[in-house]
Amino acid sequence: DPNEGGHMPADLDGFAPPPTGAPGIFVSVHGASMYVYRMKVDFATPANTTRTRQASIPIAPATGACNGGGDCIPQPGITNPAQYLDVLSYRQRPTHRLAYRNFGKYEAMATNQSVEARPGIAGVRWYEIRRTEVKKQFTYSVRQQGTYSPDNVHRWMGSVAQDWQGNTALGYSVSYSTGVSPGILYT
Repeated sequence: DPNEGGHMPADLDGFAPPPTGAPGIFVSVHGASMYVYRMKVDFATPANTTRTRQASIPIAPATGACNGGGDCIPQPGITNPAQYLDVLSYRQRPTHRLAYRNFGKYEAMATNQSVEARPGIAGVRWYEIRRTEVKKQFTYSVRQQGTYSPDNVHRWMGSVAQDWQGNTALGYSVSYSTGVSPGILYT
C-alpha cells in the first residue's frame, strides 16, 4: 500500500527460533494502524513469493516528528535551520529494528518510530507486538506502547529490543538547541 510507511522486517533476538514453517514478518505504520504482513519466499520459483497482510492493529494516533520528516532537530550553537539534523521520520515509518523474540508461550516483536511528542518536540513511540497461536491461527495485538519524551529534549531515531525476561530497552538520538549536544542515550 503506497500510503503506508516503509516495511520493517523482523529480525531474531535470542536463541529460540520462530516455529517451524513460520513466515517472515514485516510491519508498517499508517495513521492509527500498524499493519502486519507475512512473506513466504519461494527461492526455487521467486515469482511464487507472496506477501499478505495478516493484521491491522489499532495503535495510538501519532504525527510524524517535524511534520513527517526533514531537517528540524536543533543543536547548540546552530541557528540556521538549514543545518538542523534530519529526524528521519518520513511517512511515519518504523525505525531500526523489529526485534523478534520467541518466549515459548508467545512471540513478541518490538519496534519504534519518531513522532511529535508535543508541538515542536520529537519523541520516540515504541511498541511491543504479541503474536499468539491458537489452532494453527496467528493473532497479533499491541501488548504495550508508549511515547518516550520526559522533557523538551528531542529524542528520535530509536532502536528497541527485549531481553530473555521481557525487559525492554530503548536507545535513541538526542539534541536540543541549548545544553544538549547531539548524542545517544537509552532508557
